Amino acid sequence: MAGEPAEIEEWSSESKRLSRALLEGMGVDPNLLEAAPSSAIQRIDKEILQISFDEMSQEERERIHVYCMTFLAEVLMRLHGGRWSYVNDPSSPLAGRYVIVGMARAAGDYSGPVDVAQVAYEVLSGKQPSFVDMLNRAEVEADLRAF
Repeated sequence: MAGEPAEIEEWSSESKRLSRALLEGMGVDPNLLEAAPSSAIQRIDKEILQISFDEMSQEERERIHVYCMTFLAEVLMRLHGGRWSYVNDPSSPLAGRYVIVGMARAAGDYSGPVDVAQVAYEVLSGKQPSFVDMLNRAEVEADLRAF
C-alpha cells in the first residue's frame, strides 16, 4: 500500500538512482550532486535549456518529467533537508501523491509538503523550461524564500 514506510523508502531509493542516472547519462560524475550541488544544478539547467520539447514524443516528455522531478527532490533534500512522504489526495488518480516534507526554514520550523511532480510538470509545460525555475518555484512553495 502506498504511503507505508517500505513504499516510501523504495520511492526514495528510486529517486536517488534516477538522479544519479541523469547525471551519468550527461557524462557527468553521478556524485556531483553530493559533492557540488551548484555545479549539478547548472549542468542540468544547461541541458534542459537545450531541449526542444516540441519535437519530442509524449513518452520522451514523460521520461524527462520523471528525471526532473526526482532530481528536483534530491536537490531540495540536499540543500534544505527534508524527506519523501506520501499524502492522501482523493483528487489524484492514485488517491495520493509523493511529496517532499520537513525542509528546514529560516524561522526554525519546517516546510509543508512540496509536490515536486506538479512543480516539474508546470515548469516543463512553459515556453522556456529551466531547472533553476523549477527549484525557485519549489523553494517558494515550501516558503523557504519569498521570491
